[in-house]
Amino acid sequence: MPLARIDRKLELTIEAPDKARPEQTATVRVLAPALAGKEAQVALTAVDLGILNITQFALPNPTSFFFAPRRFATESWDVFHRIIEAVDGNRARLRYGGDAAMLALPAGRRPNVKVQTIDLYQAPVAFDAKGEAKIELTLPDFNGTLRLAAVAYDADRFGSASRELIVQAPLVVELAAPRAMASGDKAEVAVDVENLSGAESSLKILLDGGDMVAVGDASRAIKLADKARQTLKFPIVARERFGVAKIQVTVEHSGGKFQRELEFAVRPAYPVDRRNRALVLTGNDTVTPAPALREGLVSDSVVSRITLGTLPPLPFAAAARDLVNYPYGCVEQTTSKAFPIALMDDDTRDLFALEPLDPAQRTEMMNVAFSRLLSMQNENGHFSMWPGDGYQATYLTPYVADMLVTARENGFEPPELLIERALKRLNDDLLSGGNSHYEYTFSEHLRVGEMAYAGYVLARLKRAPLGTLRVLYDNERGKLVAPLPLVHLGIALKLMGDDERDDKAIDEAFTRKFERPDYVGDYGTDLRDLSLMIAMTLEQKVGKPEYEARLYELAAEYSGGRSAYWSYLSTQEQIALFRLGRALRMGNGATVSGDVDIGANAEPFAATRQVSRTFTAPDLAAGVRISPQSDGKLYLNEDVVGYPASAPAQKFEGVSIYREYFYTDGRKYDGEPLTSGDVLVAALRVQADADMRDALIVDLLPGGLEIENINLVDSSVFEGVTIYDQDMTYASSSAEFKYQEFRDDRYVAAVQLYNGQESKLFYIVRAVAPGEYKVPAPLIEDMYRPKLRGVGAALPAKITVREP
Repeated sequence: MPLARIDRKLELTIEAPDKARPEQTATVRVLAPALAGKEAQVALTAVDLGILNITQFALPNPTSFFFAPRRFATESWDVFHRIIEAVDGNRARLRYGGDAAMLALPAGRRPNVKVQTIDLYQAPVAFDAKGEAKIELTLPDFNGTLRLAAVAYDADRFGSASRELIVQAPLVVELAAPRAMASGDKAEVAVDVENLSGAESSLKILLDGGDMVAVGDASRAIKLADKARQTLKFPIVARERFGVAKIQVTVEHSGGKFQRELEFAVRPAYPVDRRNRALVLTGNDTVTPAPALREGLVSDSVVSRITLGTLPPLPFAAAARDLVNYPYGCVEQTTSKAFPIALMDDDTRDLFALEPLDPAQRTEMMNVAFSRLLSMQNENGHFSMWPGDGYQATYLTPYVADMLVTARENGFEPPELLIERALKRLNDDLLSGGNSHYEYTFSEHLRVGEMAYAGYVLARLKRAPLGTLRVLYDNERGKLVAPLPLVHLGIALKLMGDDERDDKAIDEAFTRKFERPDYVGDYGTDLRDLSLMIAMTLEQKVGKPEYEARLYELAAEYSGGRSAYWSYLSTQEQIALFRLGRALRMGNGATVSGDVDIGANAEPFAATRQVSRTFTAPDLAAGVRISPQSDGKLYLNEDVVGYPASAPAQKFEGVSIYREYFYTDGRKYDGEPLTSGDVLVAALRVQADADMRDALIVDLLPGGLEIENINLVDSSVFEGVTIYDQDMTYASSSAEFKYQEFRDDRYVAAVQLYNGQESKLFYIVRAVAPGEYKVPAPLIEDMYRPKLRGVGAALPAKITVREP
């Protein structure tokens, strides 16, 4: 039966100027005569109309919302998981659109386009006695059309209205440049100038590329008639520097001076190169950085991290720094990056020679991590490996919970839903016997290890079931193939009051002979396990000298260079080393003191077990000397990170990667000049010599190319096209994807590979910015087994883009 609700709807009118200037105040009046003398309020938003049109965002309509038809909802629960063995099942998801998901190239996130968007919100203000509300809207530096939307309400009525406001400067200046460049790349910056002043203007235009970019013919003078528009193009060359380039244009005209700024990345064309050395020093000789470690690297990109002390020569400082700056974000990587930030007090920062982080920065970084983890948490408390991934990485749930508990202990505030849902999941899994991992060879190790870690996290909060922990120790520990879970279990038993089993479990972890298989599935290695075991015993004050002595065996292997892949550490190894270095520094033992000289500047350091310093290119050029004073042996570790000056040689260590470009009709692209607007298909072939569940592929784009918005590609373009014997209509089935990401300057994919099986990946690029650009090399690595790594050939060596 229809209801008469017309008296609940308010009629609103918005009065505002048709046009306004940027960076000025526009007066907006909202009129509602029916609210005269009433207690009522109105909220106003001003949003870029272009964004609203793209997203098809409708005007807020409170009437439709409050009076929309609704039905009663039902929810149901069961307790089957308590009585039926848990299996690795995934929640079903509905798919719409028939076989549309198989068309064209694999779908994924849109490219991260950096554009200026405006979304202004004015908190609710009250109407006056005449039913009017006056709002002063401060406009930003913006040219375009804003949609003003008002929503008004009192105790019984509500309504909405909208109108458009054009924001227009007398002189409109816009800049366009490549989204990324490598040192030596040549390109153009386009400066669009439009005169809307009402009269002819004489303009002087100056372009400044700062330290990153050299600008040719940087000063121009032009005359521009009213309503005329002209595009000026300035040649630029990227210098041998790395960071964010800031291109600034200054336009002088009769009305004064006008400035605009554009940012883009100047980044290396080739993958980072890591080199290291470890030495034992028997005297107090002066230490200097090794020039040989920097040969062939771009000087401005080099960072040398020197660690000197009485602790074993392991890359503590390098691990900490790399973690904080890690660029990718599965659930494990997000957690590993957040862990050191949660523990980053002033002493820890100084220990690892890290950049200062004020409390506000740390809080913001942790909140970002919490938000991302919450987006990957399932309703049952477990986490997906990647956003939108249906696969539950149950083995990582205790790790995430461990970090969240640590963060809360250090003053941060994880969302209550995030942490409590994870802790409840750990408790339920412990009581139900753990999660099965039948798809892994060592499934029982994973089940018991996951339960032991869950018990450790819950025991820190005095919430672990002691009986279950005892059963794990008495009946299940023989199923372990690596020692770390025994330490988790021993500490959990100690915290819950079992002083008999706790010592036995921890001692067994260090004395029992374990031969870790090449791949277990627990994201660990011998380095990760031993480092974390010792760190935890020190943190919980149950360490023994014989435990710490094991470190020197590990360090001897590291310094001996027996394993070439030591230069590349997984995030699990890095967080273990970070916690170990932090815990060791708090202990007792021999110390070292001395001076660090950079050029003529001397910086003394007080007696400590270990000192770490990071030296950049200017420091190294000025000259670095460390003069230590100690009574015994000293251990030196130097890690050098930099980017090669020339393309690296193709190198495959357990996995290979090849990349070529093709036209959309299937013809191979051989390096001939491209025209702006040309479209290519980037085709990658990868093959591993072992199963790789966590392969990460990173393919940097040449400057001047951008990843095409896949959502706008007409799949019929690829009908009948074959690349690498793959029908492009079904390209999404050519690899087992876990996650894909399309960034401004790179393509990133996480895939699962099988021993000997070739997988193919495809994505679309479009030539956009004219210029000459180096072509980067593609990279593939196992995220948790660094010895599996491949660097492909950088072919063609250069790509040229021309104007149409």
